[in-house]
Amino acid sequence: MTTPTICIRTPAVTAETSPPARGDALALLARRAYGAGEMKDRLIRKGYAAHMADEAVEWLSSLGYLDDEAYARELVQGYTAKGFGSYRIRGELLARSLDAGLADLILGELPPAGEVLDGLIAQLSAGRDLDDPKQRRRLVDALGRRGFAWEDIKEALERLFDA
Repeated sequence: MTTPTICIRTPAVTAETSPPARGDALALLARRAYGAGEMKDRLIRKGYAAHMADEAVEWLSSLGYLDDEAYARELVQGYTAKGFGSYRIRGELLARSLDAGLADLILGELPPAGEVLDGLIAQLSAGRDLDDPKQRRRLVDALGRRGFAWEDIKEALERLFDA
C-alpha cells in the first residue's frame, strides 16, 4: 500500500496558520492516509473537542485530502494482495471507522473468493500432506483466520481433492 504524498505550498493551508486541530490533522496525514472517521477519532484521542475534530475533518475533506472511498479502495487492494478474505477485510475497514455501506460496496467488487482461495491453498499447502486430517485442519483454520467463509473454503478444498 502506498501512502500518498501531501505537498502543501499555499500559506493558507500550512499548520502554522491553521487552528491547532488542523495542524495536527495535517501532521497525521503527512505520515499516512486516513479516512474521515479515523481522522476524527485520532484528533479526539489527541484531546481535541468533537466539534474541533469535525471542523478539521470537514476542512481536509473540502481540500480533497480525505476521501473515504479512495482510502477504502487502497486498503482493500492492500489486504487482498496479502491474501485476506472479505470478512477480514470488512473488519479492518470497520475498525478504521469507515462506513459499512461503503465497505460492502467495495467488497462487492472483489473477484469471487474461489479464485483467490485456489491460489492461496496451493501456496499454503506446499510441502504439506493434505491427506493428513491434522494438516488439513491447520490449513482450514489458517484460511478462516484470513477471513474466508467456511463455504468458500469447503468448495475450494473439494475442487482440490476432485482434481
